[in-house]
Amino acid sequence: MGDQVTVARPWGGMNPNSTHQRWSAWTFVVQARADKRPARLEVVDNARRFFRAGFKSTVGRLQVEVTGSRYVIAVQIEGPPCHDPAYRLHVAGEVRERFVRPGFGPGARLVQMDVRLLAGTAEDGQPAAQLLVLPSIYFDEPVVTP
Repeated sequence: MGDQVTVARPWGGMNPNSTHQRWSAWTFVVQARADKRPARLEVVDNARRFFRAGFKSTVGRLQVEVTGSRYVIAVQIEGPPCHDPAYRLHVAGEVRERFVRPGFGPGARLVQMDVRLLAGTAEDGQPAAQLLVLPSIYFDEPVVTP
């Protein structure tokens, strides 16, 4: 038999039918120092471990984009109360002190953090937001649009 090739998905798996039913998207922008720029895969591994432990939940999807010394870390996660302003402040502090400083060095900065509720209740009396996750569709031939 031939060699098998495993293709890793950049976002990982996601279970929309899980027990918490609250999914949120968190985006962190880190400005690294000029003399300490960790490799993208190192940041992915560290971010997956950090967010799994910090949110005490499954990291559904994780993506890291690097442009020069700027790292954009996008994570979709299940469970945490993203609608709570105190929780958001707590997460920002934890990311600065326990992820950015050890991983990027003392001169690195968390320059931006965005949070969105993707699915579940914001506990504001409104109906819960719904999340529909569809599988990717791969084409053997390039798709040409007119």
